[in-house]
Amino acid sequence: MAEVKVILRTADRTRKAEVTVPRDQKGADLIQAALTNWSLPADTEYSLVNVTKGRTMHPNAALPRPSNPW
Repeated sequence: MAEVKVILRTADRTRKAEVTVPRDQKGADLIQAALTNWSLPADTEYSLVNVTKGRTMHPNAALPRPSNPW
C-alpha cells in the first residue's frame, strides 16, 4: 500500500508533526490522532487544509492521490 508524508499543524502554529500514513487514511483519523496526541479540546471543530492548493479536505475522504503529471 502506498504511503504519503503529511505535515499536521494547528491553526495557531503552536504544534507541528510530520507523519507518514497510508494513502487510504481518512482525514477524520488524522484529526483524531492529533486531538489525542496533543490533548486538544474535543468540543472544537477541526479541519484538514491542503495549504499548497488552498483546499479543505472532507474528513471522511481518503488522502488525495497525486495528480498525473501527463
